[in-house]
Amino acid sequence: MLYFLYRLPGELIALAPMISMLAVLFSLGVMSKNNEVLAMHACGISYTRLGLPVAILGALISGGVFWSAESLIPRCEWQKRKYEGIIKQKDLTESRADVFKPETGNWIYYTEYYDSLLDVMAYPVIFELDPSGSRPVKKYMGDLAKLMTRGVEEGKDLWRFENVVVWEFGEGLKPGDSAPAAYASLDIPLPAGLDQLLGVRKKGEEMNVRELAETIATLKTFGEDTRRYSTDFHHKIAFPLSSLILIMIGYTISVRAHVRSMVMGFTYGLAAAVLYYVLDSVCQGFGQTGFLEPWTAGWLPNIAFFGVVVYRLHYVNQVRD
Repeated sequence: MLYFLYRLPGELIALAPMISMLAVLFSLGVMSKNNEVLAMHACGISYTRLGLPVAILGALISGGVFWSAESLIPRCEWQKRKYEGIIKQKDLTESRADVFKPETGNWIYYTEYYDSLLDVMAYPVIFELDPSGSRPVKKYMGDLAKLMTRGVEEGKDLWRFENVVVWEFGEGLKPGDSAPAAYASLDIPLPAGLDQLLGVRKKGEEMNVRELAETIATLKTFGEDTRRYSTDFHHKIAFPLSSLILIMIGYTISVRAHVRSMVMGFTYGLAAAVLYYVLDSVCQGFGQTGFLEPWTAGWLPNIAFFGVVVYRLHYVNQVRD
């Protein structure tokens, strides 16, 4: 039950642009059928000016969608994922990291699993490489490693290893040629942001714009692919504006409902909304796979349909009643 309750807000926000558009189609469509809109237009008020209150309403709805996407939806989506894990009997605080080698930096990491709530690596094995990245100079192997202090030095976080054994390799030495040193506890500075890379990465819908920006910056530091998160970043900013855009398209359709039936107006409006969602989904996929630049993937649907709004506003003002 809780799973569906936490899922509902995200579904409603995703459908908010279409719901708002249909509401405008119905309310203004009825006014147009009763010639109320025509009467105002006959008094010299242009259809563009008549649409100003509708545009203000659309802007307010877009602001509400953005606020919800920033404050409410990320928490609901994370809770939904947690209860989904309970249903599937999966612990979302643990992730298998196995062997992990960032594209940048001179480190190789292995851990059986990482607990993102406690910031603990279980049975970590970490290799420090030489500046060229061609051979190991140190190897750390312990029972666990816990994140103690962030930013202990520039670009470094402090990790405490328990029951750790350290090997040091000189020039030409093989891994088995150096005598290990054992420590009950040893503090080791490791690259900052390692906990985010080893832990469960949140999905784009589980983060707000600020968290997405921080995640992208961390991934870039490690030389990781950021296309998916960058696309989600631009989409989170662009999508709320779709409410305003679709509402204005609905206005340009319903304001002429006295010329054609409301049924046809609803059909055109619904078709426009579906087309927007299809284009939005396709662009997201293209952005995440690299076929489109992330900003293009995030903003292209809005740019295209804003052009439709401009054309439709020009059309309704040019066509005679």
